[in-house]
Amino acid sequence: MARKFCVLLFASVILMLAACTGPATVTTTPRPLRLDTSSKAITRLLAASQRAAGGTFSAIYRVSEPLVGGRIGTFTYFFAQRFVHDHLASFISRSPASAAKARSELFYTGRGEYTCGRLRVSTPWQCSQPGSGNSASMLFSDFDEPGFLYQDLSFVASQNRAVDIAARTVTRKKVSCLAFGSTAKARFLASGFVGYFSTSVAIDNGWTGTATLLSYQPRVPTGVFLLPAVPRPAQ
Repeated sequence: MARKFCVLLFASVILMLAACTGPATVTTTPRPLRLDTSSKAITRLLAASQRAAGGTFSAIYRVSEPLVGGRIGTFTYFFAQRFVHDHLASFISRSPASAAKARSELFYTGRGEYTCGRLRVSTPWQCSQPGSGNSASMLFSDFDEPGFLYQDLSFVASQNRAVDIAARTVTRKKVSCLAFGSTAKARFLASGFVGYFSTSVAIDNGWTGTATLLSYQPRVPTGVFLLPAVPRPAQ
């Protein structure tokens, strides 16, 4: 993801299109659903969020963040991962999220780690292995947006008391929001999966911006972990 990158309930429809301060299509409920913000409740919420981020799913996020020169960049990313026996078996990060428009993909498979790219959508894909060791692992951890969001959430929760703010009605469902201090806000799917996170102050990994979940499924599409081209040997 452009998070200073080197190079990251149960419906298949679009979810969470508005932030906690969203547009007119998202309305404040007359009597907001109150959340338990005790330390034990937040600990349980973080545990649920960790389990959700560490499972099998496919998701699309829209991310807005500052760029060099003061501009704000907005990007979409597709993520999918499959866990087998509590271990990550396959992972993909794609940008932009649309397979037809994507120009960058990163894979983790049982055969290794791969980066794939193309200059334009009309040109062929090229794939290669980034090598082995810590550099490759760090590269792929940088593209794990769901994992990053959980880390960000854990950090702000450890530094600030959670405050329940007005719930919102989104697609006829009440969605609860939390504020952590004066700069961070978050909201969650029923499973604990992070559906929205925003921070205006750099946190432990130096990131500021807003990530909004656009779609989520507790499964992965068929063939999503297949590389688009035969990879070149590792350098």
